Amino acid sequence: MKKFCGKCGNELESCSCNNNENKIKRVFNGIGYAIILFLSYVFIPSFIALFVQYIFHFNETLCSFIGNFIYIIAVVIYYRDLFINGIKDYFKKFTSNLGTSFKYWGIGLGIMIVTNLLLNYFVFPGQIANNEEVNRQFLEMNKIIGFIQIVFMAPVIEELIFRYSIRKITNDKVWYPLLSGFVFGLPHALTGITTPLELLYTIPYGALGWAFASLYNKTDNIITNISMHILHNFMVYMIIILVL
Repeated sequence: MKKFCGKCGNELESCSCNNNENKIKRVFNGIGYAIILFLSYVFIPSFIALFVQYIFHFNETLCSFIGNFIYIIAVVIYYRDLFINGIKDYFKKFTSNLGTSFKYWGIGLGIMIVTNLLLNYFVFPGQIANNEEVNRQFLEMNKIIGFIQIVFMAPVIEELIFRYSIRKITNDKVWYPLLSGFVFGLPHALTGITTPLELLYTIPYGALGWAFASLYNKTDNIITNISMHILHNFMVYMIIILVL
C-alpha cells in the first residue's frame, strides 16, 4: 500500500519534505553547536584566569595562559575519541595525508601571500595586518608563552571551532570551505581594526581558512588540519621572532 506525504501529497518515497527538514535541522543544530563551542572558548578561559589571579595573584598574561591551557586540556579530553581516531588514521595513511596537507596548505598560503601583497601595496602602503602587529607586540614581551599559545594551542581550538563545528552546519564541498574561510578570516581581520577598510584582510586570512576546510573535507581527519596548522603557525612565529 502506497503512503503519501501529508504536506505535499506526493508518495513518501519520492517526497523531499523530510530531506529538506533534515537539512534545516542540521543547519540550526550546527549553528547552535558552533556558537556554544565559540562562546565556551571566549568565556571559560577568562573565568579560569580570573579565578587563578584571585587565588595566586599572578600577572594577567600568565593567568590568561593558564586559563587557555586548562580549557584546551579539557577540550582534548572531551574530544579524545576524535583525536585518538584521527591520530591513528593520520599515521596509517601518513604519506597520503602529508601530501594532501601540503597541497591544500600550499594553495591557501599562495593565495594568502598574493592577496596580502596586493593589499599592502595598493590599499595599505607600508602597513601590515593588525592581527600580525598585535602578535608581534605580544611575542616581543612573551616569547615562550606566545610560542605555546600560537604554535600549539591556537591550532587545536581554531580547527575545532572553524573546521569541525562549521562542518556540522554544512559539509557541501563548495559552501563549507567558503563559510569556514569567511568565519575564520573575519575575527583575524577584526583584531585591532581601526577602519572598516581593514576588513579586506578577511580575504588573505580567509584563503587559508578555505584551504584548511577543503583539506578537512578531503581527509575527514581533524589531525591533518591541526598538524598543518601547527606547522603554519610555527613558520609565522619564527618569521616574527626573526623580525623583532
